[in-house]
Amino acid sequence: MVLNKQVSIMKRRRSPPPSLCLVCAIAIILAVTSSVRADEPLTQEQVSQNVANVVERIRSFEPVEQVNDNQMDIYLLDLESGNIEVAFDDPNLELGTPFWSADGLKIMFDATPGRKWNQTQMMMLDATADDADVTVVGFGNCPTISPNGKQVSYRLNRDALPGTEPGVWVQDLNGEELLPLGIIGYPRWSPDGDKILVSGYGFSQLTLVDVATSEQVELKLDGLEFRSNPYWVDGSSTIIGLFVSQTDAKIALIEVSQPDRCRLERVLWTQGDGLNVSICSPVYSSFTGKCIFSGRTDNGYQLYILDDKQEGPPQAINHCGPVSYLDELAMSPDGRYILFCSSKEIRELLKKQPD
Repeated sequence: MVLNKQVSIMKRRRSPPPSLCLVCAIAIILAVTSSVRADEPLTQEQVSQNVANVVERIRSFEPVEQVNDNQMDIYLLDLESGNIEVAFDDPNLELGTPFWSADGLKIMFDATPGRKWNQTQMMMLDATADDADVTVVGFGNCPTISPNGKQVSYRLNRDALPGTEPGVWVQDLNGEELLPLGIIGYPRWSPDGDKILVSGYGFSQLTLVDVATSEQVELKLDGLEFRSNPYWVDGSSTIIGLFVSQTDAKIALIEVSQPDRCRLERVLWTQGDGLNVSICSPVYSSFTGKCIFSGRTDNGYQLYILDDKQEGPPQAINHCGPVSYLDELAMSPDGRYILFCSSKEIRELLKKQPD
């Protein structure tokens, strides 16, 4: 059920200058060293180095020219420099739902040929390998990597594999084991590795599923309803998401260690407070104190930033909209980079970036 061949989609590799070859060689050594010590807790510095290795590999590829107006690609935003660049692209595929592993070494996403969802496959860039090729992991959507980096959970669409039920599955990255969890939705692996948080269609119901037993527990939060795919915050038992009450909508941090009595930990921003946009896909880093989300208006989608160090409403990020689509955010585990999915129009905005 798993395709182990390497694929030549996405972007052609640039020929690096001699100085860059030395940098890449050092990066490979560091990545291999990190993989040898994979069972030991990584320091934040090690995670940031792993993230840097992945970004260097992404930048070793040359973007392809877009020939399909409906093409969806994945872009990389550097929150320190403000620069945006193409991360993964292919004129024959729609790319989406990127995910960055907790150790910073892997990025996964899904790729769909012509919106044929039963043919969607999961792709992975793994900086522990000796090259930067993207590989096919198997059929499925919305991949999320286990904290130990050895498994992936994903949504399998109907008719993707003959005789296989649709829903959320767990698979070893080496393809040796395939396990259904008996629930349909969008999965996010918990930082402790024991559970998977699944949001149903419409996002109003969140369920914690025990990986070992498949036992399911619905999250309950008095006075608030979930309205977005949740995102775990920095290895904690806290999630960030969009939540609505009878009076307003807010981006908030919710503590979920007791699923039947979830606790509102902190409100980051209330919709309409200085800015009126529909909120999509908020992500947050406790290391940097920054929350990034996609906001939608009648003019289209735009990326916004909330910063703990700055007062006032969220600020629009330069060259990140408005466009017809911009969503499906993922943050690097050190909080520096954002991966997001967007349409062809954003490339015109990127041309306006300073060199």
